[in-house]
Amino acid sequence: MKRVLGGLASLVVLIGLLVGIPAALVFFAGNPFPTGDELARVLSGPDVGGVFFVGTVLPLIGWLAWLSMAIAILVEIPAQIRRMPAPRIPGLGLQQKGASVLVGAIVAMVTIGGGATAATAAELPAAPTTVMSQSFVQTSTVAADASSHVDEAAPAAVQETGPTYTVQDGDSLWQIAETQLGQGERWQEIADLNYGVEQADGWALDGQHWLNAGWVLNLPADAAAPAAETAPAAAAEQHTVVAGDTLWDIAEDATGDGANYHEIFEASKDTVQPTGHKITDPNLIYPGDVVTIPGAAASVAPAPSAAPAPVEEAPAEAPVEAPAEQAAPSAEGAPAADAPAADAAAPESEKAAVPDLSGLGLGTPSAETQTPAEEKPAPAAAEQASVDEGDDWIDELFNVRTIGGLGAIAAAGLLSLLGIRRMKQRRRRRPGQRIAMPQGEAGTMELELRAVENPMGMEHVDHALRHLAIWAQDTNNQLPQLYALRLSDAEIALYLEEPFDLPAPFAPVTDDKTAWTVDPEQLPELERIPSSPWPALVTIGQDQGDAHLMVDLEHIGALNLTGNPSTISGALTGLAVELATSQWADDLSVTLVGIAPGLPAALDTGRIRHIDDVDELMRVLRAQAASTKATLDELGVNSIEEARSLGMFAEAWTPEIVILGEMPDEATKAEIADLVTRVPRVGVAAIAAGELAGEWTLHLTDDKTANLNIPAAGASLPLTPQIVNEDELRRIMELFATTEEAPTQTSTYIEAEISLEDIPAAAAVATLVAETPAASTDWRASLGLDELPAQTDLVDVDEEPAETAEEAPAAETAETAEHAEAAAEAVVDVVEEPVDEEPAVPAVDEIFPADVPWLQILGPVTLHNAQGPEPRTPQTSEINRSAVVRSTELLAFLALNPGASAISVHDALWPGKLATGKQAQQNRNGLASKARKWIGVSADEEEWFPKVGAQGYRLHELVRTDWDVWKELIGDDLSKTSTENLIAALRLVQGQPFSGVREKYYRWAEVLRTEIIQAIGDAAHELVTRSLRTSRIADARLAATVGRQIDPVNETLWRDAMLAESLAGDKDGFERIVSQHEDELDSFEDGYEPEPETVELIDQIRGRF
Repeated sequence: MKRVLGGLASLVVLIGLLVGIPAALVFFAGNPFPTGDELARVLSGPDVGGVFFVGTVLPLIGWLAWLSMAIAILVEIPAQIRRMPAPRIPGLGLQQKGASVLVGAIVAMVTIGGGATAATAAELPAAPTTVMSQSFVQTSTVAADASSHVDEAAPAAVQETGPTYTVQDGDSLWQIAETQLGQGERWQEIADLNYGVEQADGWALDGQHWLNAGWVLNLPADAAAPAAETAPAAAAEQHTVVAGDTLWDIAEDATGDGANYHEIFEASKDTVQPTGHKITDPNLIYPGDVVTIPGAAASVAPAPSAAPAPVEEAPAEAPVEAPAEQAAPSAEGAPAADAPAADAAAPESEKAAVPDLSGLGLGTPSAETQTPAEEKPAPAAAEQASVDEGDDWIDELFNVRTIGGLGAIAAAGLLSLLGIRRMKQRRRRRPGQRIAMPQGEAGTMELELRAVENPMGMEHVDHALRHLAIWAQDTNNQLPQLYALRLSDAEIALYLEEPFDLPAPFAPVTDDKTAWTVDPEQLPELERIPSSPWPALVTIGQDQGDAHLMVDLEHIGALNLTGNPSTISGALTGLAVELATSQWADDLSVTLVGIAPGLPAALDTGRIRHIDDVDELMRVLRAQAASTKATLDELGVNSIEEARSLGMFAEAWTPEIVILGEMPDEATKAEIADLVTRVPRVGVAAIAAGELAGEWTLHLTDDKTANLNIPAAGASLPLTPQIVNEDELRRIMELFATTEEAPTQTSTYIEAEISLEDIPAAAAVATLVAETPAASTDWRASLGLDELPAQTDLVDVDEEPAETAEEAPAAETAETAEHAEAAAEAVVDVVEEPVDEEPAVPAVDEIFPADVPWLQILGPVTLHNAQGPEPRTPQTSEINRSAVVRSTELLAFLALNPGASAISVHDALWPGKLATGKQAQQNRNGLASKARKWIGVSADEEEWFPKVGAQGYRLHELVRTDWDVWKELIGDDLSKTSTENLIAALRLVQGQPFSGVREKYYRWAEVLRTEIIQAIGDAAHELVTRSLRTSRIADARLAATVGRQIDPVNETLWRDAMLAESLAGDKDGFERIVSQHEDELDSFEDGYEPEPETVELIDQIRGRF
């Protein structure tokens, strides 16, 4: 209250100074400037009665005094807003000091007022908000946003050298001096103690006095004592958890140190929560939970015996990310942003209960879901521990939609299609050429898609749906009438029109069995691939928990879009994009009318078309309806769902979906409405801009706000709609247009060609080898080494380091997984081949010194020769796999991008997330600290990962990647690279570049990955050609094996392998290669034919055998 009164008084004084004084001067003195006659009179005689002095001189002095004060105030206002001291103006020191006091008091009043407002908001009754939970629709009470944070804490722990203060967002030196020293005027003392002191982010305080959140400032020696003496004992506070909260965040906001979350857990674990459960695991809290914060002031009081911590480590205590089994899920189904770094998974007895289900007419919760947390296991979070066997992977929160509004599932579909197009580009590429890659806005669009894609979620939905299809076919059950599906990070929820019993592991959410959930990790592998049971399922947006909500268009018949016209157009386009690329739709026929005319040609999936002839459209729809009805009658079934359940040979029943960007005439509209609302459904559905038919309506307020009317639930659900605006559509089409461009010759290297006639017959090979002199070894010279190595056996290019196998997720990239077996078989031939005919080539250990760390990216990404201990979790002392994985990615990025800025690092490792602010700094600094400790220091006591300075983020110049070594070995002209260097380079390759990583990581490496694949393919072909000419069978097989493993879609490399087997005279080996090639083509696309050159070569070699 004192500050508020002082601020109000200062405001009155400030208004008086700026407005009152000039008003008084004008009123009493008028125009103070003398006329020419007045000046002449004063200069020629005395000022009788002091008229000139009083009427001119004094007013001018007053105006000058006012002007100096006004300047000081105007200078002070922006400085206070920017939270930094104002620049000093010579001669105006007194005025600036007064202005600083006045403006500072007003700013302090506004700040206190804002805090009071937040506190008041936190105390107000919470407004009921309709949300969709992890497994069902419900009404929950969510506290106002203001309650999500308690008052910011006092300073962090003190180092032995003196008291310190951790800078918070919005702090200024004046404010820190005022709160810590009692006088804002003492800010200069703090500045003097911190000028040039390097902070964790590599920056330091300078004369501009900018402060970054997370900096640890040294304070004068008298700062800590008064604070300790005057601070009253803090009473325990109550905090209501909201979506996104974690105990770490709450502890950090309340006490200044997230590591104090254990104290909050201990104080809260016996509290019975509003839903009847107790908090039994610090990693599992839910919105609506009430936690107790023991005295915040006591929590941050400095401990006299605390050991000093390096400045670099101050922000590193905050977790960089939270493992999957640690993320605290919210009632909306999204894990918390930053969970505490605890690695132990919660036992099943400690999983949280499912909240009440009343709200949107989906019935009451089943008795199963009402079981208290102590008795009933919850899905996903804790059980994940048994799956990962202690691995504490970090499941960070990634954005679920692009900036324009395209959802993660549609993004995954587009990128899957783009990946197929890229493989076709590589298939057409000849050695020495490079495929076209997107540039500018198209390249940015690809990065945006990669930042949000959720391919695993897409796989999970497809798996769950086809699992039900197999169950229905094998048990003679009918498929349920599914009208909606919700995909969250933890589970999949199905919403049914009528009660239905689903098989395990599906679990009912309601007593009436109209809502079911399943943890996709619990689903068994599919015994076969049945036809898609619900091909018209499509995402319409994300709910308040950032879970994807999908509806089955085939079941609902019609979806009406109302509201903002431009938003409606974007929503229709978004639906079209996902339907064109959906994985769970084996086939669809989507017709666009008056919307996105260029999309069908751009994507070219064969699913969508654009027409302007409505009469043609109606003929197609009528035929579809008539054919469907006739077939249903013939089969004696009542619905398409029942028809799709008729045994393992049931047909797919391709639906016809119409997307109307503009409403047709009344007669056509009425006919379409009749077709889509017929019962039973006839395989025709429509999405329309406007009211077409039925009650399913999506009302779009803007591109961020929509409400879905759900007739089955009798309620409306708030959503963030899936949108593809005009700009995003243009960039998507430009991105796919690059895949149609012909490859270009980007280097002087010309493909080395050799025909079957140029290869000696098998009988002549032995004689030729014996007569060929041994080649010299020059690979060491290329790398600056001076000793020849002992001859070594060939490296098995499929062999993976044991530690990498531990870290690699089960879901390997599709391309690597499909070709691993073929490559493994082929490499046997290489290893078994005698090596006495080869020149000496290096082993990997000979290229990289044992005491220098290096990064492997030509295969599973791995850090070798780390000089420090692997990151561990303090609570369990076990290796923190999540920190290992993320630290490896950071080090790989820096090795390939030396001198990267903080923004570049953040955009690469946390794509789509804000790069500024406290949390972003904690993420970067915490991860950098872990990586720095792990990679260690050199024998000369130099850090392999130096602290960030003027040169940005970088590694020591001796820390390299195998790609760096590859480039040194190959040089600028592949045709002039020695054979020994080619062999040494290919032996570096241990698998697909950047393999063994999770799908959400290393998105920044896609362009480089493509370049590496092409470079390895060129080198392999060059070595095969040389080896064929000189009859070096082992070298030819090695190169062909590596080439096919890295770029299995390029037929040049398959032909190389066939020629190598022809040279060896190995008919069985040749036929094995042919068979593998056929399998490769089938896996790429059913019925895909080999190139004519390949067919001709196969016939020639078979004739030769």
